[in-house]
Amino acid sequence: MLHVCDAPSIYATQHVITYSLKQGIAKFGEAAKQAAMKEMKQLHDRECFMPINPKTMSTTEKKRVLESLTFLTEKKDGLIKCRQCANGNPQCQWMD
Repeated sequence: MLHVCDAPSIYATQHVITYSLKQGIAKFGEAAKQAAMKEMKQLHDRECFMPINPKTMSTTEKKRVLESLTFLTEKKDGLIKCRQCANGNPQCQWMD
């Protein structure tokens, strides 16, 4: 939520609703799938991630794997926007 105050008597609020991938696909359908594919393609093209075979990973490495979170938002113009980020919460357990 964004709260804007330009003058003492003028207040405006803007509510942004984000959806998980599953909720977003249920609500927006094919547009959500296309937005998610566009985000994944961008991450792939920029070589943000490198695939690793889980069979070559140690047990400790498997426990330290971070989840990828995907969120969908509908913009004012009706465009569906997708953003992906890493869930860093589990990382706090083993990093200083």
